Order: sequence, then structure tokens, then C-alpha cells
Amino acid sequence: MNLPHSRSPGEQAAPSAAKPDTPAAWFEAGLRLMQAGRIAQAEQCGRSALTLDQGHADSLHLMGMLCIASREYDLAIEWFAMAIRQNPDVPDYFTNLGMALHRKERLGEAIRCYDRSLTLNPKQAELWFRMGELLRQEKRTDEAILSFDQALNVKSDHWQAANASAVLYFETNRFEPAAE
Repeated sequence: MNLPHSRSPGEQAAPSAAKPDTPAAWFEAGLRLMQAGRIAQAEQCGRSALTLDQGHADSLHLMGMLCIASREYDLAIEWFAMAIRQNPDVPDYFTNLGMALHRKERLGEAIRCYDRSLTLNPKQAELWFRMGELLRQEKRTDEAILSFDQALNVKSDHWQAANASAVLYFETNRFEPAAE
């Protein structure tokens, strides 16, 4: 399998007394480095994991997240797609693929990814809201309202979803639900 290449790392991998010896350990090290903002070093860890196992789904996903961090959305899409091929049951893989597609203004595909993520884990209030925003952009008002309402079902104090839902109810002259 040929892996997509992101930018050339400007830094070397993080020095370590004991180097990880499994793809999962490299992934965990890379994730911690990414969370600390050490993107180039996190990328080195991800590549080390993939050298040991080209199909390590979490590491493929990590590489996609690193590409999003550096605004390389086309590469992120490739990495996320590979992660999904390895493990199609992880909601975050679909959420992040949807995010990259959204950034590329591929809204229909982004909506499908968000829908798959929500099918796998419907308790994601923020993703229901994000889906509603995309549906509203696509002028799919009734579906957007349902998505905002679902966000509120998951998290009743999601004020952005409440506001967006109320605005759409008002704009479509459906005042009763907006008044509740």
C-alpha cells in the first residue's frame, strides 16, 4: 500500500529513553505529541507506527488529524479513508473525514460522513449541531431542524442548537415548536 505523504517534517522525532516497539505505542506517543502541539514529532511517530503496520487504523487516523492541523485537507481525506477501510466502526474516523470534506466544500459527502458517525454513536450533540449547520447551508431546512432538535435531545442546554432551531422554525412560519 502506498501511503500519502504530507509535508516534510521540519523537526526530528522526540528524543526518548525508550522507543516504542508496537504500532499502538507509537500511535499513543504521536497522539500525546499532537496534543502538545508538536506536530512534526507526532508525524514521525505516526510514520514509525505505519512502518511497523501499514494498516494500523489509529495511526492512519492520526496522520489525517495532523494533515487537518496543517490545513492539508486533500491528504487528510486520504488518510481518513484508509483508516475507515481498516476499521469502519469508529465514529471519530467518519467525523474527521466529514470535517476535512467540509473544509473542501464537499458538503454532501461531509453530511454522509457525519450521518455515518451519528449512526455509530448518536450521543454526539456537537456533531448533530454541525450536521444541522451543513443541512441548513444545503437548504435542507426540515432535516436541519431535525438535526438541531436531536442535538437538544442529547444535550438540552446546547444553546447554539436551540437558537438555530428556533430561527429555522421562525423562518418557516412554524411558531408553536419555537415557542416551547
